[in-house]
Amino acid sequence: MDDSAADNISLGFLHDAELLLVSIDARKRTMRLECQLEDGKQCCVMMDELTEFRCEGLSRQNIVYEIRQSRRGEISDEEIALWMKRILSFADSFNETAEEKEKFWLGRLKKNEINLVVVDSSTGVTLAAVCEKLSVTEPS
Repeated sequence: MDDSAADNISLGFLHDAELLLVSIDARKRTMRLECQLEDGKQCCVMMDELTEFRCEGLSRQNIVYEIRQSRRGEISDEEIALWMKRILSFADSFNETAEEKEKFWLGRLKKNEINLVVVDSSTGVTLAAVCEKLSVTEPS
């Protein structure tokens, strides 16, 4: 799947998939989500040029409710602002540096230079990540 198609793909097919692996490589600035679909097939969501992320509630079993992307218009401006505050906050404290960072990242999000990806779950993890590229392997 080419990058432009991958960056604009709907991830609705991942509803009720089990999140098997969350992997973050800080040196390569990547995040990898491996999922098993209800039919047993597996696929991988790869986020490249990862700039920020937050992961909450990771547990033994993590069932995806939905994965939404700002580039596809699936996240409201108000929710984007809330997620950026959460992602950029350190130990839930908000300071002037974080406010400046937030303005910078919100500007890039509005220009579609970066993508906010939010994973909501039925059970387990809630994850939000900001990346430049998103790709998906075909289920196999």
